[in-house]
Amino acid sequence: LTAMNLVDINIEHFDKLFEIVSNPLTMQWLGDGNTWSKEKLISLIDSTTLDHRQSKAQHKLFNWSIIKDGLPVGLIGIHPYNINTGKSFYVISLLHPSQVGKGYGISALNIAIKKFQKLRPDIKELYIDTLTNNIRAQKTLDDFKLIGIIKIHNRYHLRYIRLFN
Repeated sequence: LTAMNLVDINIEHFDKLFEIVSNPLTMQWLGDGNTWSKEKLISLIDSTTLDHRQSKAQHKLFNWSIIKDGLPVGLIGIHPYNINTGKSFYVISLLHPSQVGKGYGISALNIAIKKFQKLRPDIKELYIDTLTNNIRAQKTLDDFKLIGIIKIHNRYHLRYIRLFN
């Protein structure tokens, strides 16, 4: 496994990240399965940048580029699950299809959780939803507990939770 790390998502990563979010092979595993427009990716980057101008304790959006050999190969984010209470968050993670199955997803998840806990120790719940047929992603969730099946965008997902002390 080549060393990888997470860096705050930024506009310099736009071209490589757009290759990922506009790829149907990547996006088939996320939400409604639709690819993202350039505008949606720019909105994610801009929203994260604006959010991070607040004090760290107020951050609500955590988005990192997954970097390998100096280039983005994916992205991982932790976002508010219940915006009203602000007490629970959920994870999204995407890798370029050529990087799937190499351990970068689980490494990125573990690094992201450590960063998130350091920045927001007040958050005690973290959720991940995976499509019922996304066996590869489910195998990376040993530290999470399966709590149910939900329907999102007319597709069935397994919902997992991880609780922190």
